[in-house]
Amino acid sequence: MDESQPLNDGGSLSAEISEQMVLAKKVKPLWARKAIVEETIESLEAMETVQPGDYVCRGIHGELWGQKSDKLLEKYSPSEEVETVDGESAEEGKATQWRRFDPKPDAPPVRAIQRHEPFCVQTSWGLLRGKAGDYLVQSTTDLTDVWVVDQAIFEATYQYCAE
Repeated sequence: MDESQPLNDGGSLSAEISEQMVLAKKVKPLWARKAIVEETIESLEAMETVQPGDYVCRGIHGELWGQKSDKLLEKYSPSEEVETVDGESAEEGKATQWRRFDPKPDAPPVRAIQRHEPFCVQTSWGLLRGKAGDYLVQSTTDLTDVWVVDQAIFEATYQYCAE
């Protein structure tokens, strides 16, 4: 497989990949802050632009990614727990207070497959690249919504579900 060719070239995953995917649910919380101004962040897979009103999310290893507000609130519930990260400042109008978001127990699962070679997928926010061992993840409610999750992060934050 040519790693420069997106697995979802043309908008959908191949039947071969789709048939091998299994259901999983996120079981660990994340931290997020609402973007006040447009921000460019470096995720594990690519540079991303987060629009005002959407969220910058932070995972268990400090990794960052952007998330549309409606998508975040569909899958997570905000908790009362907040924190300010040392060394962050309110430069350029950026919010510095992070809120913990817990996975909703009734949120739909995702479909996932571990890839054993480097790969890439085209998303609405750009081309994402995965390393050998990373997971290709797909929404079960919008089959065009795909993303990459680092192997260690997936294995620490997701659990497989019964079909």
